[in-house]
Amino acid sequence: MTREDPLDCAPEENQHPLDFQSPIVEKRKRPVVHPSAPAPLPKDYAFTFFDPNDPACQEILFDPQTTIPELFAIIRQWVPQVQHKIDVIGSEILKRGCHVNDRDG
Repeated sequence: MTREDPLDCAPEENQHPLDFQSPIVEKRKRPVVHPSAPAPLPKDYAFTFFDPNDPACQEILFDPQTTIPELFAIIRQWVPQVQHKIDVIGSEILKRGCHVNDRDG
């Protein structure tokens, strides 16, 4: 192996890690604390917790009108059904514009 001469490297390779520019444009620089909200449940639902495997709950989960605070409330229930679908719920939260540093109130 030979060591490359820094002058022979392409400009992208010479950049310092701090010079990296994300391809995603950040709309805001500060995290948001989302207000607390109750977990949404379907009408006439037999269970007292949100089950992401239930078709009626999936309708709520994938509905764009379901808010970020409501999705955080679903996660707060932390039952096994929610734990197994945390990736899906997290993706839905991010789709609604939640920043990775935002918090649940």
